Amino acid sequence: MNINPLRLTAIPRLLASAIMLAAVATPMALAGELEVTPDPENVVANRLEGLWQINDAISDDLGSLPRCFESVEFRGDSAIVTEIPSEYGEIFDDSTIYLAGTVTLTAEGETTPAFPFLLTEMHGTPAILIFVPIDGLPLGRYEVIFVMLAAAADSSNDLLFIGCDYNDQPPTAYDRISVTQP
Repeated sequence: MNINPLRLTAIPRLLASAIMLAAVATPMALAGELEVTPDPENVVANRLEGLWQINDAISDDLGSLPRCFESVEFRGDSAIVTEIPSEYGEIFDDSTIYLAGTVTLTAEGETTPAFPFLLTEMHGTPAILIFVPIDGLPLGRYEVIFVMLAAAADSSNDLLFIGCDYNDQPPTAYDRISVTQP
């Protein structure tokens, strides 16, 4: 069984690991082989950045369990692709990276450090790969979350839907709290 280290119970462990690893480990990078390809028609890539807070009412209607994060904040930064370890390069051979940056996750009142993320797609579904520390490497593995975004006429009313490890599970709904400024 693949256990997702981003689950609610893993947040304190991730905080401690990330703090220790930030001081001692340097990842092998792809040295610019990966690149972000902006697409003005990609709703998720163009509206993802910002702070999002769980919407319990919509999540209840969807039957979403477990709920991993109280809030999520995405910040765009295309330079993040240069930090991705080379062993992950082949994942993106036939994929487009629409957005890159960092994400912080808050659960049980604790916020993780900023983890690098890449927005791509898997089988036509928008997917975010979040790179997390493991085995002494700050970007030692990645976790996939599936996302959808309902764009409102006013972007402050957008809804973000974050799925779990597999895209056949009901997602958790999030309201936009603010747009993150670079």
